[in-house]
Amino acid sequence: MKPLWILIVLFLEQLAVARSSAFQDFWAEAQWAEFKALHHKSYRSVEEEAFRRKIFLDNRYTIARHNERYGRGLVSFKLRMNQYGDLRGVCHFRNDSVGATVTGTVTVEKGDERMVEVAVATVGPVSGAVYAKLLSFRFYGGGVYRDDECGLHALTHAVLIVGYGVTDDGTKYWIVKNSWGRGWGEHGYMRLAKDAGNQCRIADLVSFPLV
Repeated sequence: MKPLWILIVLFLEQLAVARSSAFQDFWAEAQWAEFKALHHKSYRSVEEEAFRRKIFLDNRYTIARHNERYGRGLVSFKLRMNQYGDLRGVCHFRNDSVGATVTGTVTVEKGDERMVEVAVATVGPVSGAVYAKLLSFRFYGGGVYRDDECGLHALTHAVLIVGYGVTDDGTKYWIVKNSWGRGWGEHGYMRLAKDAGNQCRIADLVSFPLV
């Protein structure tokens, strides 16, 4: 039979674990409730809400881990939860959202960032495309984005390349406007690493319209 003091220690350890687990559950539920209220989320059933809640908590955990690395200077950009936190990155085209039609397009040579720069400087904003399903892209929250995995996949999402610049430490970047609202990235924009191996294949499908 174990001595009484050992039983007491084991009991206290189990109690501490139980309290920690209860606090984590409470904190997760509080953040979920805050997310739903902030972004006016509602769901058709209890089952759908449970499904979306799990996605949100998984995304929240991944964002926290990434930002810990950002705080240690291991990555050049941070992530932030946004209104898409309960989604998995699948988009759907809507005919009623078409804003304009064009008479033709001019396509920039594939993969040539220098020619993209010339087009932006002389014509103005040009359309481009990226792979947008990475969690690091969907929850980008600021800094110069660079994720080599972004260039390994097919292009899935159209963006607008509106300019370019350089940070104080000499890092070049494209200024990319997204269509996901001001709550994403840097008020709706991203600074994407420029002249860095065609990050996210940003120079692979660039064009501008003729109207």
